Parts: sequence; structure tokens; C-alpha cells
Amino acid sequence: MSATMHLSQIFLFSSILIFSACSNQEEQQIKKEFPPIEINTITVKKEAVPIWKQYTGTTKASSDQEVRARVSGILEEIYFKDGQNVKKGQKLFKIEQAEYLSALETAKAKKGVDEASLQLANADVARYTPLVKEGLAPRATLEQHQAKQAGLKAEIAGDIAKIKKAELELSYTIIKAPIEGIISSRKVDVGNLVGQSESTLLTTIVQSNPMYAYFSPSQEDVRLFEKYRDIEKPYAFIEVNGAHETQRLDGSIDFADNVVDSLTSTITMRATIDNHENKVLPGTFVYVNVFVNDTYKFLMLLL
Repeated sequence: MSATMHLSQIFLFSSILIFSACSNQEEQQIKKEFPPIEINTITVKKEAVPIWKQYTGTTKASSDQEVRARVSGILEEIYFKDGQNVKKGQKLFKIEQAEYLSALETAKAKKGVDEASLQLANADVARYTPLVKEGLAPRATLEQHQAKQAGLKAEIAGDIAKIKKAELELSYTIIKAPIEGIISSRKVDVGNLVGQSESTLLTTIVQSNPMYAYFSPSQEDVRLFEKYRDIEKPYAFIEVNGAHETQRLDGSIDFADNVVDSLTSTITMRATIDNHENKVLPGTFVYVNVFVNDTYKFLMLLL
């Protein structure tokens, strides 16, 4: 190999090394100035997403009972404090009982007298029956005793009815709570005459557990709700916004009205809410959140 060719190869190799070094430096400089772009992949697939709808509503007591006097008399006792929680069957008021005790005792005494007379009539019928058969006594006399016997049996039946009525009226003198709930203030005081010409209102009891929350979705919302819901009584909860916190109470949907409001094109629905601590009072403005479905699948973009 000639010296000239050897020198040419050395020069070419040196040039390649120099060019490579420059290229590496330029590439590093470019990487510093223009860092690689991060690329996120997006996956499109069907996923089941819980569907909820929110409406405004108002709470209402599940039961609102008026407590009235069913018999007349002077109010003698009040057994509760205004605003307290009362149990079903708890004593609330007492009306004077003397008149009703007397009526009961009179009815029982009348029954005793009639039963004694019936025993005598039974004895007369038993005595005259064989005598009439033997022709020793007139049939008319036997028939008179039989008529008296039947009349006394009817009297005793009436006595029993009067005793039951007297016992019932006596029981009305002790007025008990018809439901469990929060009782309002008393409308009358001890010493007042109640029930004289009308069933005097004594107080009211409101049962707020469970609590009802009424709301009015659109006719279209109700149609879609009926179409896509997957349980008979869909889950629901209400929210009550306060100054410092939001209260939440759980329940379910158990009622939808069968008519559409012609003015608003809405349908009244109801959620029954567990309110065992009486945190929410009737008439409260609330947000009603209604669960529709969690199995219906939508196209979702997943990053």
C-alpha cells in the first residue's frame, strides 16, 4: 500500500471521528433545548356508571294526629310536658271519672237484677211445663212465663251492651297517645270543661320518624326513571344545608303520584327517610338525591 493511500485513510478516519463527536454534541444540545414530548394514551370502552338525579323538596311528617276529648267532663290531670317525645299508648290526659263510674255500676246492677228475675222466670217455666202437659194448669199461664223469660233474656242482652258502652266511655276519660312522636303544647289546662258540645282539641302529635320528603320531577324525568331503575324502591338520601355542616339522611323512594300537574308538567314523588334522631323537622327545605341505576354502561374515555 502506498504512503499516499495510507495517509488518506488516516485523514478520512479522523474526519469521521470529528464529525461523530460534533453530531453527538449537537444531539445532546437539541435534547436539552427540546425535551421529548410525553404522550398519554386514551382508551375508549363501555363502563357502568352510577346515575343520580337531584331535586329540591320539602319534608313532611309521616303522621300528624290530633288528640281530642271523646267524652265530656272536667280535665283533672296532664301527664306530659309540652314538646316532649311520647310513646304510643302513653297517658296524656285524665277527665273526671265519677259520672262514668256511676253509669258503669248502674248498668252492672241492672244486669244483676234482670239475671235474678230470669232465674225466677226459668223456674216458673220449668214448673208449669209438665203441669200443662198433664192438663193441670192452663197453657196461657205457661205462655206468660215463657214471654217473661224471653223478655228478661233480651233485657240482659241490653244490659251487657250498656255495660260495654259504660266501660268504653270510662276508658275515654284516660286519653292516650295514638302514635309515637313529638307532642305539641297543650291546648287546654287542668280545670277546663272539655268535650261538652264537641270533641275538644287537646293537643297534636307529629311523627317524624320515618320522615317523608316530597319532590316534583318533570314528567320526562319520571318516564326515564321508570325505564332505567333496576329495583322496586330505589335508594335515595336527602341533604339539609346548614351554616356549618350539611346533614344527610338515607331512605328510599316509595311513592309516585298517578297524575301530572297540568301547570308544571311535574309528578309528585316521595322519599321515606330514616329520621330516628329527629334531626330534620317537618317543613324543611331539602335536596333529594335519587339513585337510578348503576348497571347501564356508557362509552367512557379512560386515560
